[in-house]
Amino acid sequence: MTEQPLAIPIEKIKADFHTFLTHDQNRRIIFSGPFGIGKTYFLNEFFGEKRFIS
Repeated sequence: MTEQPLAIPIEKIKADFHTFLTHDQNRRIIFSGPFGIGKTYFLNEFFGEKRFIS
């Protein structure tokens, strides 16, 4: 048996975030949360798949 890393599914959150970023009115965002909640993990996962050019 091989061990698989623990991963929380974030596909729905990534889809919601993409929808938010594509609105023309969104020029700036504040991405905040408590230490250790997974902000960097989420952003790495999100922008690892999508590239936005401003």
